[in-house]
Amino acid sequence: MSNTYLDWAEENLALNGLSDPRHALLRADAMAWAQDQRQDPEQTFDLVVCDPPSFSTSKKMQGTFNVQRDHVRMLEGIRELLNPGGILYFSTNFLGFELKDTAVRGYESVEELTPGSIPEDFQRKEIHRCWRMVAPRAGGR
Repeated sequence: MSNTYLDWAEENLALNGLSDPRHALLRADAMAWAQDQRQDPEQTFDLVVCDPPSFSTSKKMQGTFNVQRDHVRMLEGIRELLNPGGILYFSTNFLGFELKDTAVRGYESVEELTPGSIPEDFQRKEIHRCWRMVAPRAGGR
């Protein structure tokens, strides 16, 4: 829900030659947005990058968001928005985070990318955790 992070994302897409009108950068409560998108069966994605805050509270959202508490519902909702074979990259900076088995139920494959995603020269090895999740290739939502 941060304009600053959206600006950084837009700048990084441009710097990497990836600017494209097909890329949507949205400022929204991710949980509410995913729920709204599920109402439109035409709105599906080949790729979703999800890097939620560890905790968030804002006047622009209902209640609070806690990645440990809410990730199961969030990842289930995103899975329903992926095209068959679509990919979700999920990352969190919450150091005590534990990915629940129920959060990845229904994904075709789940691979933790954490070890390969931390720069060698970074002294603190527990800066984040991240995964690559693939939606089932057959069937759809």
